[in-house]
Amino acid sequence: METQHPHPDAPWPPRIAAAEGPIYLAIADAIGAAIQAGQLRPGDRLPTHRALADDLGVDLTTVTRAYAEARRRGLLHATVGRGTFVGRQDATPATPPPEPVAGPVDLGMNLPPQPLDPPLRDLLRQVFTSSVPARLGYLLARPALDRLREWMDPRRYNGAILIGLNGVVVKSHGGTDAIGFAHAVDVAMDMVTHGFNERIREGLSRLSTNGPRVAADSP
Repeated sequence: METQHPHPDAPWPPRIAAAEGPIYLAIADAIGAAIQAGQLRPGDRLPTHRALADDLGVDLTTVTRAYAEARRRGLLHATVGRGTFVGRQDATPATPPPEPVAGPVDLGMNLPPQPLDPPLRDLLRQVFTSSVPARLGYLLARPALDRLREWMDPRRYNGAILIGLNGVVVKSHGGTDAIGFAHAVDVAMDMVTHGFNERIREGLSRLSTNGPRVAADSP
């Protein structure tokens, strides 16, 4: 059974003072240490992000990152509309990842880091299925959400322009589908239609022509 707050003897929230490294990691470490010491017990509900940020005198984003890190370590679990709770599995404070050492440079594909929090789609699904009024709200908001999903579709922005080549070259992401590839073709077509390369040549020509004259006119 979940309790509303840590038990009375729990010195929570902690005092994070003169912590080495990022503060959010220090907060996550403090959560793990409190769980291991029995100061926080399974089912205890932690303060809200805003309340803990105000209590510790840190930024709201710092607490959000700390809770996300604690969830990644298996220390906490969150329920939309209810709060953040201590998990039931055993947990020990995790140490930050080691600093990277000098070595060969990886020139492979540069992929963005995966977020620790649940995807926005999953969060919206939890919100809109949490109650009958929420389901009704979804029906009213669905047209706007569909438009938002279309605008945020990364396939709409596929196609990277390569400048400095003798011709029109647009690089498409290798993992895209037909829709993303079509948008990359649209980018190439726009470059041809609006004379992208010709305008660059004209601009460079004007610079090379006017450059010596500007230098000659300078005192």
